Amino acid sequence: MEYPFAVAGVNITYMLTQLLDLRDPSKAPGTAVGKAFLRKLERDPEAFNELYCDVFELLDEKWLEMKASYMQFNQVLAATRDAIEVQVLMEDTTA
Repeated sequence: MEYPFAVAGVNITYMLTQLLDLRDPSKAPGTAVGKAFLRKLERDPEAFNELYCDVFELLDEKWLEMKASYMQFNQVLAATRDAIEVQVLMEDTTA
């Protein structure tokens, strides 16, 4: 069974605003991952678009890897979030 694509997009957008601490546009991110991503965004204006696509691809991989059903969508999303958080922090240390 496939995951709900439109719902996945909405959830990914919300997850990234939380993970990257982008909820308040009047202040800079306060989290380590948010600060790391902001540095990347300063170097590459397309960084958010690329990350968004990466997250969708990773969600798809996790979905298949976990042999998930619709009821496990939140578990897959959480696993995706954990992996993306590590990825953003690792990219910051290698940049």
